[in-house]
Amino acid sequence: MKVLNTEDQKKLKNVLFDIYAEYINTLKSEYPRLTDSDLLLLCLQETSLDSLSIAICFGYTNTHPINQRKLRIREKMKFDDTKCDT
Repeated sequence: MKVLNTEDQKKLKNVLFDIYAEYINTLKSEYPRLTDSDLLLLCLQETSLDSLSIAICFGYTNTHPINQRKLRIREKMKFDDTKCDT
């Protein structure tokens, strides 16, 4: 199994960020705590790739790190949804 190298990951990120620019802007405004890496994973999910394919895009050979990332993203999004304005 061949994973993407760092250069290919950057190219993929640039392409996806161009294609999903509006989606990313919406996510950034609603969930400002999301990182570029979080946004990349969410864009990859929008393409309907399975978890293993997404893992390969991030340079992993299994889905465990992706599942952990998804959990952290959900936690960030939940925190932003429940925050109080003071």
